Order: sequence, then C-alpha cells, then structure tokens
Amino acid sequence: MEPGATAEGWDATGSAVPAGPAGRATPPDECPSGRVGHASPWPRLAVALLGVLGLLSGLGLLGARASHQAPSPWLAAPARSDSWPRTASGQAGILPPANPPANIPPNPDLLAICSPSGYDDSAACVDASVKAIDNARSQEGLPGIELPGNWYQLTPAEQLFVATNLERTVRGLPPMAGLTSALDQAAATGAAQGADPEPPAGYPASAWGSNWAGGLSNPLEVVYYWMYDDGPGSPNVACPNAGAPGCWGHRDNVLMEVSCQDCVMGAAFDSTGWQGGPSWAELLVETSGSDPTSFSWSAETRASTGPAVAPSATVAAAPDPGGSGLWTVSAAGAVSALGGAPNEGDMASDGFTGLTGPHPLAAPIVGIAPTPSGQGYWLVAQDGGVFTFGNAPYLGNTYTIGFTGLTGPHP
Repeated sequence: MEPGATAEGWDATGSAVPAGPAGRATPPDECPSGRVGHASPWPRLAVALLGVLGLLSGLGLLGARASHQAPSPWLAAPARSDSWPRTASGQAGILPPANPPANIPPNPDLLAICSPSGYDDSAACVDASVKAIDNARSQEGLPGIELPGNWYQLTPAEQLFVATNLERTVRGLPPMAGLTSALDQAAATGAAQGADPEPPAGYPASAWGSNWAGGLSNPLEVVYYWMYDDGPGSPNVACPNAGAPGCWGHRDNVLMEVSCQDCVMGAAFDSTGWQGGPSWAELLVETSGSDPTSFSWSAETRASTGPAVAPSATVAAAPDPGGSGLWTVSAAGAVSALGGAPNEGDMASDGFTGLTGPHPLAAPIVGIAPTPSGQGYWLVAQDGGVFTFGNAPYLGNTYTIGFTGLTGPHP
C-alpha cells in the first residue's frame, strides 16, 4: 500500500479481512501501511493511535483495568515508512527511531489509584501520575515533570495538550504551537466515537499523527501509557518482539519530529465516549496553512508560573491579629477559621466556585492577609487579583493599575 492509504484490515499475507466489532479491523502481525484498529476484548482500558501521510499508519491499545490488578493492555502499532522521521543526535532522552529498552509499568500503580470511570483530577491521581512519570523519566536520564501552576484550571483537553508538549520539550523537541478549533472538533469526534481522529477534509496537513485512549480518567495517566508502557513485553499483539514494527507507536506519535514552523494540535475528552466511560483523543498536525490557535503554548507558559496546586490544598495561613485564632485558605479560595478567628466568608460565599465551577477563579489563590482589626481579610490570586472579605477595604489589584493578569496585553 502506498503511504497515506487506508485499509480496513490485512491478514498476514496482506489480503483484506473484514472489520471487527466496533468498526475496527482485526490487526495483522505487520501492516506495511494504512490504518489498523481493534475491538476491545476487555471492559476497562483502551488506547489507540492513527497516523498517515507517509509518517504513521495506525495503532491501538486495549486492556483490562481493575482497581487492584495491573493493566492488561492490548496494542497494535503502525509500520514505519521510508519517510519516517529521523531525530538529530545530541538531544535529551530517547527519541525516534530509538526506543526504550523495556516497558516501565507505572509506579505507583495508577490503575489502583485513579478512578476507573469519569474524569479524575484529584490530587491523589495527579500526584501518583507525576510520581510514575518521574520514575520513568529518571530511567531515561531526564528530569521529572513539572506541571504548570494553573494545571487544575485547565480543561481536560488543555491538560492533554500540555502533558503532550511537556514530553516533547523535555527531550528538546519543539512544542506544538497550540490547539485549534478545527482540530479540536476532529479530536472531539474521535473521542465521542472511541476512535482515532483524522484531520478535517481539505485540511492542509503535510504530516500528522493521532492517539486515542479509552477507559483512563486522567490525561497524565493516558500520556504515561503512551510514552512508557508501549513496547516489547506488554500485551501488544503488534509488538511480539523487539523487532516488530508496531512497537512504541504511541510514543513515536507523541515525539514525532517535524519542522514545526506551523505545528498545531487538536485534543478532546468525552466522559462516555468509550463503552460509556472516558475517552481521549489527540491529533498532532504539521500544516502548510495557517490555523489560528484557540489555546496557545506561549500564552500557557506565561500563565503557568509556579507549581501546580490542588484546589483543596491549603496554600496560606494568617493569624487573627487579636490572637484568638488562625485562618487558612485553599487554592480554590475556601477559608477555614480555626480557634476563635471569626469566619468572614470565602470565594464560594462571594459567588465563586473554586477553580472549575460555573464562575471559576482565573487563577488559584496563593495568599491571605488579615486586616489590622482582625475583622476581615484579603485573598490574593496568582494572577494579581485581590478579593476582600469582612470589613477589609477594596484597595485595587494589578488589573486596576493597568495590568491584565498573566496573559493579557500588559501581563
């Protein structure tokens, strides 16, 4: 098959075979080019990938997931054409066409910690995912992952975009410039259908690759399996040995090397897209056109100073000037009055709902300061916003003196 062509399925001799359940074909041991997919024999975990245009061809991961069992992923990966990109020497980490020497099962066990359904952005799941990534990266001679300070404010799709770029940039590869509406819609279609997304018809893509995952509740968890548990030794039917062409196909897509003069992404999360459970999709595209970004990497890096903090985490405390107690405040703006300190309200009582509700904060709260009288306090956010409670007077913030937080014209 010529690069860029697609096929519903191929047997060991290259003959067409019927598509399997859920519209996916039964995978061959090897596929010279084209698309390959697979229906899940397990109820819990599924991940897949697709790429074309002489760069990538197709990939899928399916497996079981139980709260106290290691995953049993299934993976079918693409062959690499002669135009498969080669990575310059001297960059950090292991890059295509080189692969890691072995799978690294997540430590801690993400499948036992993160929720088996829905979207889990809890501190426990995120912290475990960070630790697992740090452990895997250390075996590659790379520093640990540092999530942006506004991580918990990002949408699931934005988090997937950021996590993908963090795996690229730590290895010296250029980041994808941003998410675009057209590619987000394509990714949303893939996530909703539990299938690999493709660029819209007529989209000026000179090279592209896409990943899909189902049954995983956090984007860091998704990226972990794509990057670090994707090769020989895993239940990967397209990777029976180290020389099989399907090994490490998800990882190769995340780390696809392109010129990135104009490289953009689409990303999506669907809470019921795969067998009624969570479904993720991303689409990495090098384009010869100009597609404006709806969420840019450059703006995100300016806005994301400081470490990520869970919304429920206590970030600051202040004593009651009267000496009767103490106030603590969380990143979401929840104030707890301890001892005899009076409760003067918090972000929820002022009409906000933390970092992810219908009236979310623009940035996490990072500090609290009491009034001299002790009958009120000020809360300050990471972007310079100041909020008053009790009898604390409003004295302005960075916005009122001509600044616009972390991403505006005078950040």
